[in-house]
Amino acid sequence: MVSLLKVPAPVKELFDKFPVEQYPAVKQLTPDTKKEIVNRNYSFSVSSDDKTNGLVTFKLGTYNVYHLDDNTVLATDPLCLIAELALSIKNNIKLPKLNNDKSDSNRNSLFLLSHHANSQGFLPIYVEEENHKKSNRLIKDSQSIDEILLSRVQSSSELMLITLVDNVVYDFWITSVLFEFSKEVQQEIFTFSTSSQQHYVNSWGIDTLLSQLLTRNAFDLRNPAITKQYQNDPYSILTKRLPKYGKAVDFEKERNGKEFAHAMENLNSILVKRGTTFFNGDSKPGLLDVKIASYITLVQKYGPGTVIYDVVQRYESLVKHADSVIQFCS
Repeated sequence: MVSLLKVPAPVKELFDKFPVEQYPAVKQLTPDTKKEIVNRNYSFSVSSDDKTNGLVTFKLGTYNVYHLDDNTVLATDPLCLIAELALSIKNNIKLPKLNNDKSDSNRNSLFLLSHHANSQGFLPIYVEEENHKKSNRLIKDSQSIDEILLSRVQSSSELMLITLVDNVVYDFWITSVLFEFSKEVQQEIFTFSTSSQQHYVNSWGIDTLLSQLLTRNAFDLRNPAITKQYQNDPYSILTKRLPKYGKAVDFEKERNGKEFAHAMENLNSILVKRGTTFFNGDSKPGLLDVKIASYITLVQKYGPGTVIYDVVQRYESLVKHADSVIQFCS
């Protein structure tokens, strides 16, 4: 009886004579991959009073960046830009410049990432590690970043205004992105690869990205009708066919616009009455300044031709304030 575990003699003879070739391990990072990583990295400027002392390095993951006339690099999404500016102020380092050394891995930097880098499907994401011990890595998502920033605010009046920005201003920014910004602008904000080869991939994936973005900062809880428009489960598909659904979406859009206009009017009035460069009256911007400036800056960049842009243009003091915050960090 032939054993099932015994190798047949002809097969054994073949493999005994067959030359065995040992191939080297496949490199994890090819030259092209390394180049791509460097190109997606934007280093913060080195400062003599950098509070990290070069012992700890952070990378802030963001969707995309654009640069100002002086080559200062800014994140294209408000929450990513808020984190970028806050880190600059906290660590006494200047914002990234196009001509900064990108190849130094021991420098703090902005890093372009896909939204898939976070299991929740949205950015920013913060990664911190010790330079001498790469295994010690700290990772924080968007919510954790904001919680840390808020924990440093001691003024109750400032916290109240920050809550206004986090809810009202954020909601109308997202509403504008969804309903007024073109697909091209959406892709410019949320995708870092805008090459012709990636055009169709980006076009196909942008709706999925936006649908995941709706759960960030609890937008979906405050705007259930708008959120349902990007959901494709059977219940949502059926609900969207009802006449009252369209009215609910229109109501949320109109409400968000009115509340945003009212918020801008109040914030502008407060700044003018205080007569200071920054809302906190200090020599450097606080978290409220950083948050307001981030939205105003990006509305100026991506909003021309939209309602949100027209509202912002009414308040020259807020526009100048945003410029002052960016200049302080640059």
